[in-house]
Amino acid sequence: MPRPTISAADAEEFDRLLAATPTGGEIAYDHAQPKWIFLRYLVEQGYLLHGSNEPGIEEFRTRPQRDAHGNPISCRATTRRGTPCRREPLGEDGYCPSHQHLAETEDAELVAA
Repeated sequence: MPRPTISAADAEEFDRLLAATPTGGEIAYDHAQPKWIFLRYLVEQGYLLHGSNEPGIEEFRTRPQRDAHGNPISCRATTRRGTPCRREPLGEDGYCPSHQHLAETEDAELVAA
């Protein structure tokens, strides 16, 4: 899906809506634009969104990822010494931040084949 175009008028309206919302308060969204465009605007402005129904969350912490059987998930790569990488992977590709270049190489090899 292409990135939505947010007009200057929409951005101004979104900013007005934010300014009218007290810190920690609920946003009374009544704009003609779909709400997802407003949420996209918030993210582009540096806001962090979460999908929890728990409004009292004060701090987000990472937790170790586990598979369906409760086993810890680690990066698919190995270190230069040949031992398995023990860092947590990002997203669905199975590689940690240090080994993301391997995921990109994997895709390139599939295209070349």
